[in-house]
Amino acid sequence: MSFTVVVLLLKWLSQALLVVVGIWSLLSNPYETDPQTGRKRLTRNGWMKVALLAVGFVLFTFTELDQRRSARMASQRQAEQVKIQRETIQKQEQSLAYLRQVLLQQHQISELEMTLSFPEQTLRRFGELILESEKQKKRTAAKSDPTKLADIGTACSAGNVIVRYGAEGRGQLDYDIYRPMGLVVARVTEADPEWEPFVSAFRSLFGDRLEVISDAGRVLVDLFNPERSLRIQFRRGAIMVAIRSPGIHLDELEGAVSFVCGDTKLVFVQEGSSDSEGRTTQPMGFGPSKIRLTSKDPRVAWDQEIQMSWMPQTTRKIYDVDLDQTAEYGEWRSGPHRVSARFHGIGTLAFQTPKAGRNISFGSVELSRRPTNPARDQRE
Repeated sequence: MSFTVVVLLLKWLSQALLVVVGIWSLLSNPYETDPQTGRKRLTRNGWMKVALLAVGFVLFTFTELDQRRSARMASQRQAEQVKIQRETIQKQEQSLAYLRQVLLQQHQISELEMTLSFPEQTLRRFGELILESEKQKKRTAAKSDPTKLADIGTACSAGNVIVRYGAEGRGQLDYDIYRPMGLVVARVTEADPEWEPFVSAFRSLFGDRLEVISDAGRVLVDLFNPERSLRIQFRRGAIMVAIRSPGIHLDELEGAVSFVCGDTKLVFVQEGSSDSEGRTTQPMGFGPSKIRLTSKDPRVAWDQEIQMSWMPQTTRKIYDVDLDQTAEYGEWRSGPHRVSARFHGIGTLAFQTPKAGRNISFGSVELSRRPTNPARDQRE
Protein backbone atom coordinates (compact mmCIF):
# COMPACT_ATOMS: atom_id res chain seq x y z
CA MET A 1 0.00 0.00 0.00
CA SER A 2 1.46 3.34 -1.02
CA PHE A 3 1.95 6.24 1.30
CA THR A 4 -0.57 8.33 -0.67
CA VAL A 5 -3.28 5.73 -0.07
CA VAL A 6 -2.44 5.60 3.65
CA VAL A 7 -2.74 9.38 3.92
CA LEU A 8 -6.08 9.29 2.11
CA LEU A 9 -7.40 6.59 4.47
CA LEU A 10 -6.22 8.55 7.52
CA LYS A 11 -8.01 11.63 6.26
CA TRP A 12 -11.28 9.75 5.91
CA LEU A 13 -10.66 8.12 9.32
CA SER A 14 -10.31 11.56 10.91
CA GLN A 15 -13.59 12.65 9.30
CA ALA A 16 -15.25 9.46 10.55
CA LEU A 17 -13.97 10.01 14.11
CA LEU A 18 -15.35 13.55 14.12
CA VAL A 19 -18.74 12.33 12.90
CA VAL A 20 -18.84 9.45 15.43
CA VAL A 21 -17.90 11.72 18.32
CA GLY A 22 -20.49 14.26 17.22
CA ILE A 23 -23.28 11.64 17.13
CA TRP A 24 -22.08 10.08 20.37
CA SER A 25 -22.21 13.48 22.09
CA LEU A 26 -25.80 13.92 21.00
CA LEU A 27 -26.88 10.53 22.36
CA SER A 28 -25.09 10.64 25.73
CA ASN A 29 -24.25 13.31 28.29
CA PRO A 30 -20.46 13.69 28.67
CA TYR A 31 -20.81 15.43 32.08
CA GLU A 32 -21.63 14.32 35.62
CA THR A 33 -22.53 16.50 38.66
CA ASP A 34 -20.50 16.36 41.88
CA PRO A 35 -23.06 15.84 44.72
CA GLN A 36 -20.97 17.77 47.23
CA THR A 37 -19.98 20.81 45.15
CA GLY A 38 -22.65 20.69 42.46
CA ARG A 39 -20.03 21.32 39.77
CA LYS A 40 -20.05 19.49 36.42
CA ARG A 41 -17.13 17.45 35.31
CA LEU A 42 -16.30 15.22 32.36
CA THR A 43 -17.04 11.61 32.74
CA ARG A 44 -14.80 8.84 31.48
CA ASN A 45 -16.87 8.76 28.30
CA GLY A 46 -16.50 12.54 28.04
CA TRP A 47 -12.70 12.34 28.24
CA MET A 48 -12.80 9.59 25.63
CA LYS A 49 -14.81 11.87 23.34
CA VAL A 50 -12.32 14.71 23.83
CA ALA A 51 -9.44 12.32 23.10
CA LEU A 52 -11.17 11.06 19.95
CA LEU A 53 -11.80 14.67 18.84
CA ALA A 54 -8.14 15.50 19.39
CA VAL A 55 -7.01 12.40 17.47
CA GLY A 56 -9.39 13.21 14.60
CA PHE A 57 -8.17 16.83 14.44
CA VAL A 58 -4.50 15.76 14.50
CA LEU A 59 -5.11 13.21 11.76
CA PHE A 60 -6.98 15.78 9.69
CA THR A 61 -4.20 18.36 10.16
CA PHE A 62 -1.51 15.83 9.25
CA THR A 63 -3.28 14.64 6.11
CA GLU A 64 -4.15 18.20 5.02
CA LEU A 65 -0.52 19.37 5.35
CA ASP A 66 0.69 16.31 3.49
CA GLN A 67 -1.75 16.88 0.63
CA ARG A 68 -0.74 20.53 0.37
CA ARG A 69 2.91 19.51 0.26
CA SER A 70 2.12 16.96 -2.44
CA ALA A 71 0.16 19.56 -4.43
CA ARG A 72 3.05 22.03 -4.13
CA MET A 73 5.56 19.43 -5.29
CA ALA A 74 3.28 18.46 -8.19
CA SER A 75 2.99 22.11 -9.16
CA GLN A 76 6.78 22.48 -9.06
CA ARG A 77 7.19 19.36 -11.19
CA GLN A 78 4.66 20.70 -13.66
CA ALA A 79 6.46 24.05 -13.79
CA GLU A 80 9.75 22.26 -14.41
CA GLN A 81 8.18 20.21 -17.19
CA VAL A 82 6.74 23.33 -18.78
CA LYS A 83 10.16 25.01 -18.51
CA ILE A 84 11.87 22.02 -20.12
CA GLN A 85 9.28 21.98 -22.91
CA ARG A 86 9.67 25.70 -23.53
CA GLU A 87 13.46 25.35 -23.61
CA THR A 88 13.08 22.45 -26.05
CA ILE A 89 10.78 24.50 -28.27
CA GLN A 90 13.15 27.48 -28.09
CA LYS A 91 16.12 25.32 -29.10
CA GLN A 92 14.11 23.81 -31.94
CA GLU A 93 13.05 27.25 -33.13
CA GLN A 94 16.66 28.43 -33.01
CA SER A 95 17.66 25.38 -35.03
CA LEU A 96 14.84 26.07 -37.47
CA ALA A 97 15.90 29.71 -37.79
CA TYR A 98 19.48 28.65 -38.50
CA LEU A 99 18.42 26.00 -41.02
CA ARG A 100 16.04 28.46 -42.61
CA GLN A 101 18.85 31.00 -42.92
CA VAL A 102 21.13 28.40 -44.51
CA LEU A 103 18.32 27.36 -46.85
CA LEU A 104 17.65 30.92 -48.00
CA GLN A 105 21.37 31.62 -48.45
CA GLN A 106 21.53 28.77 -50.94
CA HIS A 107 18.94 30.36 -53.24
CA GLN A 108 19.10 33.56 -55.28
CA ILE A 109 16.32 35.53 -56.90
CA SER A 110 16.29 34.79 -60.63
CA GLU A 111 15.04 38.16 -61.90
CA LEU A 112 14.30 41.53 -60.34
CA GLU A 113 12.38 44.40 -61.89
CA MET A 114 12.71 48.00 -60.68
CA THR A 115 10.26 50.65 -61.85
CA LEU A 116 11.68 54.14 -61.28
CA SER A 117 9.18 57.01 -61.18
CA PHE A 118 10.38 60.60 -61.64
CA PRO A 119 8.66 63.98 -61.46
CA GLU A 120 7.01 64.66 -64.82
CA GLN A 121 9.18 67.65 -65.63
CA THR A 122 12.38 65.63 -65.06
CA LEU A 123 11.69 63.11 -67.82
CA ARG A 124 10.27 65.84 -70.04
CA ARG A 125 13.65 67.58 -69.87
CA PHE A 126 15.53 64.37 -70.69
CA GLY A 127 15.85 65.32 -74.36
CA GLU A 128 17.37 68.66 -73.35
CA LEU A 129 19.81 66.84 -71.09
CA ILE A 130 20.95 64.72 -74.03
CA LEU A 131 21.65 67.83 -76.10
CA GLU A 132 23.44 69.48 -73.17
CA SER A 133 25.60 66.38 -72.75
CA GLU A 134 26.49 66.55 -76.45
CA LYS A 135 27.73 70.14 -76.03
CA GLN A 136 29.94 69.06 -73.12
CA LYS A 137 31.73 66.38 -75.15
CA LYS A 138 35.41 66.81 -75.81
CA ARG A 139 36.31 68.50 -79.08
CA THR A 140 38.26 65.46 -80.17
CA ALA A 141 35.19 63.21 -79.84
CA ALA A 142 33.12 62.34 -82.88
CA LYS A 143 30.11 64.58 -83.41
CA SER A 144 26.66 63.09 -82.99
CA ASP A 145 23.75 63.33 -85.39
CA PRO A 146 21.44 66.05 -83.93
CA THR A 147 18.39 64.39 -85.51
CA LYS A 148 19.21 61.08 -83.88
CA LEU A 149 19.71 62.74 -80.49
CA ALA A 150 16.38 64.55 -80.83
CA ASP A 151 14.67 61.29 -81.83
CA ILE A 152 16.14 59.49 -78.81
CA GLY A 153 14.96 62.25 -76.45
CA THR A 154 11.46 62.25 -77.96
CA ALA A 155 11.27 58.45 -77.95
CA CYS A 156 12.07 58.42 -74.21
CA SER A 157 8.93 60.43 -73.48
CA ALA A 158 6.58 59.56 -76.36
CA GLY A 159 7.99 56.51 -78.08
CA ASN A 160 9.76 53.34 -77.08
CA VAL A 161 13.38 53.06 -75.91
CA ILE A 162 15.06 49.85 -74.72
CA VAL A 163 18.65 49.73 -73.47
CA ARG A 164 20.30 46.35 -73.03
CA TYR A 165 23.51 45.52 -71.21
CA GLY A 166 25.11 42.11 -71.52
CA ALA A 167 26.85 40.24 -68.69
CA GLU A 168 30.15 41.77 -69.84
CA GLY A 169 28.75 45.30 -69.42
CA ARG A 170 28.53 46.26 -73.10
CA GLY A 171 25.30 47.95 -74.11
CA GLN A 172 23.10 48.93 -77.00
CA LEU A 173 20.04 51.17 -77.40
CA ASP A 174 17.03 50.46 -79.61
CA TYR A 175 14.33 53.06 -80.17
CA ASP A 176 11.31 53.62 -82.34
CA ILE A 177 9.21 56.72 -82.81
CA TYR A 178 6.50 57.86 -85.19
CA ARG A 179 7.42 60.84 -87.33
CA PRO A 180 5.33 62.61 -90.00
CA MET A 181 7.21 60.58 -92.60
CA GLY A 182 6.48 57.31 -90.78
CA LEU A 183 7.92 54.99 -88.16
CA VAL A 184 11.59 55.55 -87.33
CA VAL A 185 13.44 52.52 -85.94
CA ALA A 186 17.15 52.71 -85.12
CA ARG A 187 19.88 51.22 -82.95
CA VAL A 188 22.74 52.94 -81.16
CA THR A 189 25.73 51.01 -79.80
CA GLU A 190 28.68 52.01 -77.65
CA ALA A 191 30.69 52.61 -80.82
CA ASP A 192 28.27 55.29 -82.06
CA PRO A 193 28.81 58.96 -81.11
CA GLU A 194 25.18 59.22 -79.88
CA TRP A 195 25.80 56.67 -77.16
CA GLU A 196 27.88 58.91 -74.89
CA PRO A 197 25.39 61.86 -74.73
CA PHE A 198 22.54 59.46 -73.95
CA VAL A 199 24.47 57.67 -71.17
CA SER A 200 25.66 60.97 -69.71
CA ALA A 201 22.08 62.33 -69.62
CA PHE A 202 20.82 59.07 -68.17
CA ARG A 203 23.44 59.13 -65.41
CA SER A 204 22.51 62.72 -64.58
CA LEU A 205 19.00 61.50 -63.68
CA PHE A 206 20.59 59.77 -60.69
CA GLY A 207 23.55 62.05 -59.96
CA ASP A 208 25.87 59.46 -61.60
CA ARG A 209 24.92 56.80 -59.07
CA LEU A 210 22.04 54.53 -58.07
CA GLU A 211 22.64 51.64 -55.70
CA VAL A 212 20.41 49.32 -53.69
CA ILE A 213 22.15 48.30 -50.45
CA SER A 214 21.25 45.55 -47.97
CA ASP A 215 21.18 45.72 -44.16
CA ALA A 216 24.69 44.28 -44.07
CA GLY A 217 25.98 47.03 -46.38
CA ARG A 218 26.35 44.85 -49.48
CA VAL A 219 25.51 46.46 -52.81
CA LEU A 220 22.65 44.39 -54.23
CA VAL A 221 22.14 46.46 -57.40
CA ASP A 222 24.52 48.96 -59.00
CA LEU A 223 22.77 50.50 -61.99
CA PHE A 224 25.91 51.94 -63.57
CA ASN A 225 28.23 48.98 -63.03
CA PRO A 226 26.16 46.13 -64.43
CA GLU A 227 27.69 42.73 -63.86
CA ARG A 228 24.47 40.98 -64.92
CA SER A 229 22.21 41.11 -67.96
CA LEU A 230 20.33 44.39 -67.72
CA ARG A 231 17.34 45.75 -69.63
CA ILE A 232 16.23 49.39 -69.28
CA GLN A 233 13.00 50.60 -70.82
CA PHE A 234 11.41 54.07 -70.82
CA ARG A 235 7.69 53.56 -70.41
CA ARG A 236 4.77 55.87 -69.47
CA GLY A 237 6.78 58.46 -67.62
CA ALA A 238 8.81 55.88 -65.76
CA ILE A 239 11.97 53.84 -66.28
CA MET A 240 11.74 50.07 -65.91
CA VAL A 241 14.95 48.18 -65.15
CA ALA A 242 14.91 44.37 -65.43
CA ILE A 243 17.93 42.50 -64.04
CA ARG A 244 18.45 38.81 -64.69
CA SER A 245 20.25 36.83 -61.96
CA PRO A 246 21.09 39.94 -59.89
CA GLY A 247 23.02 37.82 -57.36
CA ILE A 248 20.67 38.64 -54.47
CA HIS A 249 20.36 35.84 -51.91
CA LEU A 250 16.87 35.30 -50.52
CA ASP A 251 18.00 35.86 -46.92
CA GLU A 252 18.94 39.43 -47.90
CA LEU A 253 15.27 40.08 -48.69
CA GLU A 254 14.22 39.42 -45.09
CA GLY A 255 15.61 42.66 -43.70
CA ALA A 256 15.59 46.14 -45.19
CA VAL A 257 17.14 47.89 -48.18
CA SER A 258 18.48 51.40 -48.65
CA PHE A 259 18.89 53.43 -51.82
CA VAL A 260 21.82 55.70 -52.61
CA CYS A 261 21.86 58.44 -55.24
CA GLY A 262 24.58 60.90 -56.11
CA ASP A 263 28.33 60.51 -56.28
CA THR A 264 30.28 63.28 -54.50
CA LYS A 265 27.60 65.89 -55.05
CA LEU A 266 27.27 69.19 -53.20
CA VAL A 267 24.84 68.60 -50.33
CA PHE A 268 25.52 71.46 -47.87
CA VAL A 269 26.98 74.95 -47.99
CA GLN A 270 28.03 76.49 -44.70
CA GLU A 271 29.08 80.06 -44.11
CA GLY A 272 32.40 80.36 -42.29
CA SER A 273 34.30 77.45 -40.80
CA SER A 274 32.87 73.98 -40.40
CA ASP A 275 31.93 74.69 -36.78
CA SER A 276 29.89 77.81 -37.47
CA GLU A 277 26.14 78.08 -38.07
CA GLY A 278 24.34 78.96 -41.29
CA ARG A 279 24.35 75.49 -42.91
CA THR A 280 22.20 75.39 -46.06
CA THR A 281 20.97 72.20 -47.71
CA GLN A 282 21.37 72.15 -51.48
CA PRO A 283 18.46 71.01 -53.63
CA MET A 284 18.85 67.44 -54.82
CA GLY A 285 17.73 67.97 -58.41
CA PHE A 286 17.91 64.29 -59.38
CA GLY A 287 16.80 60.85 -58.26
CA PRO A 288 13.47 59.00 -58.55
CA SER A 289 10.54 59.91 -56.33
CA LYS A 290 9.30 56.30 -56.10
CA ILE A 291 10.82 52.90 -56.74
CA ARG A 292 8.75 49.78 -57.24
CA LEU A 293 10.51 46.45 -56.68
CA THR A 294 8.93 43.41 -58.32
CA SER A 295 10.16 39.83 -58.32
CA LYS A 296 9.83 37.77 -61.49
CA ASP A 297 10.96 34.68 -59.61
CA PRO A 298 7.97 32.32 -59.02
CA ARG A 299 9.42 31.37 -55.62
CA VAL A 300 9.45 34.98 -54.36
CA ALA A 301 6.23 36.95 -53.94
CA TRP A 302 7.41 40.56 -53.92
CA ASP A 303 5.72 43.60 -55.40
CA GLN A 304 6.48 46.64 -53.25
CA GLU A 305 6.35 50.34 -54.04
CA ILE A 306 8.61 52.51 -51.88
CA GLN A 307 8.30 56.27 -51.55
CA MET A 308 11.77 57.79 -51.51
CA SER A 309 12.76 59.96 -48.54
CA TRP A 310 16.13 61.26 -49.66
CA MET A 311 18.42 62.57 -46.92
CA PRO A 312 21.85 64.10 -47.60
CA GLN A 313 24.96 62.58 -46.02
CA THR A 314 28.34 64.28 -46.02
CA THR A 315 31.45 62.35 -47.05
CA ARG A 316 33.90 65.22 -47.70
CA LYS A 317 34.28 68.89 -46.64
CA ILE A 318 36.19 71.65 -48.42
CA TYR A 319 36.74 75.11 -46.91
CA ASP A 320 37.13 78.03 -49.34
CA VAL A 321 39.20 80.78 -47.72
CA ASP A 322 38.27 83.44 -50.31
CA LEU A 323 34.53 82.89 -49.94
CA ASP A 324 34.74 81.96 -46.25
CA GLN A 325 32.50 78.97 -46.98
CA THR A 326 32.58 75.29 -46.21
CA ALA A 327 31.27 73.12 -49.02
CA GLU A 328 30.14 69.63 -48.00
CA TYR A 329 30.02 66.91 -50.63
CA GLY A 330 28.39 63.55 -50.30
CA GLU A 331 25.43 61.41 -51.30
CA TRP A 332 21.68 61.12 -50.82
CA ARG A 333 20.20 58.13 -49.03
CA SER A 334 16.68 56.82 -48.60
CA GLY A 335 15.96 54.11 -46.07
CA PRO A 336 16.28 51.64 -44.62
CA HIS A 337 12.98 50.42 -46.03
CA ARG A 338 11.60 47.12 -44.76
CA VAL A 339 11.26 44.47 -47.48
CA SER A 340 7.83 42.81 -47.72
CA ALA A 341 8.88 39.74 -49.72
CA ARG A 342 7.46 36.27 -49.00
CA PHE A 343 8.89 32.94 -50.11
CA HIS A 344 7.23 29.69 -51.04
CA GLY A 345 8.21 26.42 -52.64
CA ILE A 346 11.71 26.57 -51.14
CA GLY A 347 11.50 23.35 -49.07
CA THR A 348 9.93 21.81 -45.96
CA LEU A 349 11.48 20.86 -42.63
CA ALA A 350 9.55 19.48 -39.63
CA PHE A 351 10.40 18.80 -36.02
CA GLN A 352 8.31 17.30 -33.19
CA THR A 353 8.76 18.16 -29.54
CA PRO A 354 8.72 15.17 -27.12
CA LYS A 355 5.45 14.36 -25.26
CA ALA A 356 3.75 17.47 -26.56
CA GLY A 357 2.86 16.50 -30.13
CA ARG A 358 3.80 19.88 -31.58
CA ASN A 359 4.92 20.16 -35.18
CA ILE A 360 7.12 23.11 -36.08
CA SER A 361 7.63 23.32 -39.80
CA PHE A 362 8.40 25.68 -42.63
CA GLY A 363 7.65 24.99 -46.24
CA SER A 364 7.00 28.55 -47.66
CA VAL A 365 9.68 29.19 -45.06
CA GLU A 366 6.96 29.93 -42.53
CA LEU A 367 6.95 28.79 -38.89
CA SER A 368 3.85 27.52 -37.11
CA ARG A 369 3.27 25.63 -33.88
CA ARG A 370 0.38 24.83 -31.56
CA PRO A 371 -0.01 27.23 -28.61
CA THR A 372 1.42 26.02 -25.31
CA ASN A 373 -1.07 24.66 -22.75
CA PRO A 374 0.77 23.29 -19.66
CA ALA A 375 -2.33 21.62 -18.16
CA ARG A 376 -3.05 19.79 -21.41
CA ASP A 377 0.61 18.82 -21.79
CA GLN A 378 0.64 17.33 -18.30
CA ARG A 379 -2.44 15.22 -19.12
CA GLU A 380 -0.76 14.02 -22.29
